[in-house]
Order: sequence, then structure tokens, then C-alpha cells
Amino acid sequence: MATDTTTMLIFGCILLLHGLLNMCGVVRLVTVLNSIPVWWQPTGVAIIVGSADHEPGPWSLGRWRRMIGCIAVAYGVIITVIWCLPQSAPITPESFNYAGVTLAIALVPAWLTWITRGRRDYQLTTHASTAQQGGLEEDV
Repeated sequence: MATDTTTMLIFGCILLLHGLLNMCGVVRLVTVLNSIPVWWQPTGVAIIVGSADHEPGPWSLGRWRRMIGCIAVAYGVIITVIWCLPQSAPITPESFNYAGVTLAIALVPAWLTWITRGRRDYQLTTHASTAQQGGLEEDV
């Protein structure tokens, strides 16, 4: 499915507004750091899902799409990890950056839930025919 231009413009405006509202002090740094996963996670999902059903939109990278996407995801992951490192040495309870610990506390239960129940219970819905699928898309 092609990316809708209106959707991209709305998303860009929301990010711009978010940035403008947080243009002071430490909050600005936190805003920048929090925005990094916002763009590398959807790109990673697009790479994992593949390009079989991908319809290029108005801002297509063409054959470079996968390579640039992989570079972008790698950059985002590296930057996210770097920003989770302690901010000074020696590491003390006061100087330790607890962002990684907080992330682990959030991700471990999610991962365990996926292992124990998610793979078994999560089912994608399938439609009987292409015509039925088209009818559902028109309703949306």
C-alpha cells in the first residue's frame, strides 16, 4: 500500500508541534532522543515485512529502499544504545542512566507474554476473497 501524502504531512506537523512545545532546556534533548525510535521502528517493520506487497508512493527510494532502510535502522539502533549508556565515569547510582533498565522492565514482560501466549493465540484475519477484501477497504 502506498503511503498517503496527507498522512505524512499530518505526521510531520505533529512532530513539528511536539518539537516546538519542548524547545527549552533538558526537555529539548529528551524530545530529540525520544524521536529517534519513532522513525527507525516503522522502517524496521517495513524491512522485515518485505516488499512483495509494497506499492511505491510519491517519495519512493526505488531499488535503494532496502539498503537505505537497513542503514537507517542500524543508525537508529546504535544511537539509541549510545544514549542509554551512563553519562559519566565512574558510574555511581546518581550518574547511572536508568533508561536501559526501564526499557528492559517494559520489554521483558512483553516478550514473555509473546512466548507464552502470543504465538499461540494471535491470529491474523483472512478474507474469503479478493472481492470481499475490496469491499472492506471501501468501507474503511
